[in-house]
Amino acid sequence: MEHEPKPEPRNREQLIEELASLGHYETGEQEENRASAELVVDAVLRAAERGIELDDGFVELSAEMLHKEWVKRNESRATEELKRVYDDLPEEEKEKDRVFVRRAIMLYENLPGLE
Repeated sequence: MEHEPKPEPRNREQLIEELASLGHYETGEQEENRASAELVVDAVLRAAERGIELDDGFVELSAEMLHKEWVKRNESRATEELKRVYDDLPEEEKEKDRVFVRRAIMLYENLPGLE
């Protein structure tokens, strides 16, 4: 299996900035968007470097990781419903995390030189 070239560090930062600017959380949550973007972009870059498919399975695992880390950062203000483990979240909440991961994959796949 041929590996895609590893993005340069400036591309990592570009991916994070673009993903954070798309937003994942409410307006005014820039720090939270940035933290989530860093987590997801790093997961995508590690997977791509290792030749792991960026498929639905990857999306689901990454969305679960994203939720878990969000709860750690926001435990004091999260509702009881959102403190649940990922598998017990309402489907609507899971999909928000999946969409964020899919956006990161889309941005990564559209980096120049990754054809």
